[in-house]
Amino acid sequence: MALEFSMLFFSLLVSFSCLQARAQTPAKLPELRMGSATSAPLPLADFVTDQGKTQIVQGIYVDIARELAQELGTKIEVRVVPRVRISNELEKGYLDFVCYYRPSWLKGDFLFLDDIFQTGDYIVWRAGAPPIKSLSQLEGIRLGTARGYAHPEIEVGLGKKFNRVEYESVDAVVKKMLLKDVDYIILNKLNYDYISKTSLYAGKMAEKPLLITSFRTGCAISQKARMEPMRIRVGLENMLKKGTFKKILKSYGLEDSAVQ
Repeated sequence: MALEFSMLFFSLLVSFSCLQARAQTPAKLPELRMGSATSAPLPLADFVTDQGKTQIVQGIYVDIARELAQELGTKIEVRVVPRVRISNELEKGYLDFVCYYRPSWLKGDFLFLDDIFQTGDYIVWRAGAPPIKSLSQLEGIRLGTARGYAHPEIEVGLGKKFNRVEYESVDAVVKKMLLKDVDYIILNKLNYDYISKTSLYAGKMAEKPLLITSFRTGCAISQKARMEPMRIRVGLENMLKKGTFKKILKSYGLEDSAVQ
């Protein structure tokens, strides 16, 4: 009887110890998925395509994912998605978050962290082309932009006279302008500031493009994210407080694009 009681006590003790160990072992955090539009240009993203599959290999998005993964103590994969599907992928939780977006660029109820990047929209033209001094000069003129990109201020300013010509990516927009398929294009300030300094485009575009509007962009977090949305936001806020975003932008010569 004493032996049976001792064995029962030992069994309960082992079970309790196992439960206690499990309680003290932190749960493994879920891996997250950050989204990148296939049309995103450098310095945001640089892609390679192998056997029909497009992957992101470097750029600001990769840097943000790496730094946030370290901040949260998990892994983050950057998934490449067509721009027109970004909102839907976020809403369904297929993507956990995206960065360098405005609320007006997305459709859905997302948790936003605003005011990370200082940017705007330019009207850009080839070097030597007639300069543009006001948006009204572009009424009815073919204006190149990337497929799925929103330009609310330009849409309001030109109304029905916004003659939008879409290309598959921002890189394609710039190349089509240089090939004279269109004379004028809409280019984000971050993209212009970066590519205008590269040897490929230096001297080929207007040195003083027309700034249509200035605005700030941030990160949108899915309400169905694999990790609690507010926890992701706090991680991004910590990066902002530490100056991580400014450090990333500075590595591309774009520190002025960071919100001070």
